Amino acid sequence: MDTIEKLIRRVQETQHGFTDIKRAADEVVAGKATRDSLRMAKKLFASDVHQARMLATFILGRLAAQSEESLNFLRSRVGQDGDWRVQERSAWRKPLTRIVRI
Repeated sequence: MDTIEKLIRRVQETQHGFTDIKRAADEVVAGKATRDSLRMAKKLFASDVHQARMLATFILGRLAAQSEESLNFLRSRVGQDGDWRVQERSAWRKPLTRIVRI
């Protein structure tokens, strides 16, 4: 079983709240280069499992300050997700869209 599948199985067990999903996002970002975390977030976002897309949203939110591509993905794709729980995570991350780059 690959890493993506393991992460999906892990977060799929989350039925209420999102503490473990946030923890999983922190682990992904802490252990990988930005481009690798972004690649993983995109794969997770392609999942039919809403918790996996929530995980992708948290990862993208953590990367947005360093990655224009992550910020653009949050703006263009996450807000269009058909699941309200994923959209809620996107709304929770909205302050990231106001990041000023110097």
